[in-house]
Amino acid sequence: ENIMKKELKKLMKKNNFDLLRKKNHLVWIHQITGKKVTTSATPSCQNAIKNIMRDIKHEVGICYA
Repeated sequence: ENIMKKELKKLMKKNNFDLLRKKNHLVWIHQITGKKVTTSATPSCQNAIKNIMRDIKHEVGICYA
């Protein structure tokens, strides 16, 4: 398992997201609001993580790094 995947899991857990389904992409669901965020199954770089953080902030209103 690559470093980016571990970092993604840690980020999503910290922001109260559970994995809903896993195919070509990962679909995460927020435990409290039920909002969904879709991410690449294998984030390629640090910019991908930043973009996911932006998506979390857009859906939930706040993102913990």
